[in-house]
Amino acid sequence: MTTELELPDFESWTDAQIDAFTDKVIEALDKLPEEGVPGHVYSREEVETLYAAGYQLYRQGDLKNSTAIFQYLCIHESDDARFWTALAVAMQKQKKWEPAIDAYSMAALLDATNVSLYLYATECLMTSRQWSRAKQSLDAFFTVCGNVHGDGDNPEVRPLIDKAEVWKDVVESKLAGAAEPS
Repeated sequence: MTTELELPDFESWTDAQIDAFTDKVIEALDKLPEEGVPGHVYSREEVETLYAAGYQLYRQGDLKNSTAIFQYLCIHESDDARFWTALAVAMQKQKKWEPAIDAYSMAALLDATNVSLYLYATECLMTSRQWSRAKQSLDAFFTVCGNVHGDGDNPEVRPLIDKAEVWKDVVESKLAGAAEPS
């Protein structure tokens, strides 16, 4: 598990400061070869700065550049679930369901206790009408949720369980409808 560093408070920055910072990050990324700088090991601060920049670009609606940053981070820091989750969210926002599902799956492998990742993946699967896979994702959600959170009395988890139960009914209905002859 990685530790988080204190990042700049982008909320207090002016639009001009954010634009200047974003331009510098994009310019630096454009200069890098896709495989990175040979022999260069990125410091934790550099990695966190890239992540913060990607997040800020995402918030500004620049999905192309934020996705590029998150992909870069996933390649070079592949054991950090935050980067896979960020990539998944950016892909989902662009309606790129399969890459989003793949990234959520990687994030879930790295952060097995984060049950919300299963629901995000399920949402992609349902939107793309992959009902069998959506059922598998929900089954995994309930299994992990039970293993990590027990009976579901945790007030933070209860809304997720409620949503998953509704989605399970929808998925089972779709699967039952698909099995009926027309």
